[in-house]
Amino acid sequence: MNFSDGDAVRLQTGGPVMTIQGAVGDLLLCSWMDENGRVIRQTYSPRQLQHSDHSHLLAVRALKRLARKWSVRATF
Repeated sequence: MNFSDGDAVRLQTGGPVMTIQGAVGDLLLCSWMDENGRVIRQTYSPRQLQHSDHSHLLAVRALKRLARKWSVRATF
């Protein structure tokens, strides 16, 4: 499977939607935000990943975090 920087992916075994940040040798560097808003980065083999069609969830989560931080009301 071909992956590019910026692709939304997740592990084939499940887990959070992640964004590919780039390649590190034969591995792909992925990042995601945990429930506390911290950015987590980890490398994975491309064989462990699958494309995610849930990339819109990343935007929704980001808007909700911003709404909590800046006391803005977000309705979805």
